Amino acid sequence: MTYATLEKQLKLLPEECMDEVSSFVDYLLFRQGSKSTAETHGNLAKHFGALKGLKDGLAVQKGMRSEWN
Repeated sequence: MTYATLEKQLKLLPEECMDEVSSFVDYLLFRQGSKSTAETHGNLAKHFGALKGLKDGLAVQKGMRSEWN
């Protein structure tokens, strides 16, 4: 769709719809921006293996509670 066609369609809309159209355009711009940042960061899966030997979180909490008693 060209800008000229889109402009013609926007002119046919009543004035009350302009706020909703503006919100939708803002959403589209946000979504496009989030796609570009996702492409910039690439695959982050290689970083998830950086922390090794993690203990069970519940066991750590239980150990902390035992120290306080």
